[in-house]
Amino acid sequence: NLKIAMEERELLQRKTLAENIKLKTQRLEQQEKEWLLHRKRVLEEEKKFKDKVNEEEHQRLQELKRVNEIIRARKLDHTLKMEKLAEENMNLQKSFRETEFARMRN
Repeated sequence: NLKIAMEERELLQRKTLAENIKLKTQRLEQQEKEWLLHRKRVLEEEKKFKDKVNEEEHQRLQELKRVNEIIRARKLDHTLKMEKLAEENMNLQKSFRETEFARMRN
């Protein structure tokens, strides 16, 4: 009788231990699922952030290109105006010299 009782007690302990192991395993599996879900959300947020940063960077680059085009156009316009002024200046100097030469002849 004592031997049977001890065997039953040992069987019960093993059964309890097996149930405890099963419960711990289930808890760990649940924690792993939760962690994986959390990690997935974090990665999605990181991707959204990177996409947003890339879009903002793209917009800044486009704005810089637009500003550079404006600057180039203004420089070209300025250069053309300076060339025109230089040509007008040369024409005025030539006209002045011709006028002075005509005065000196008369």
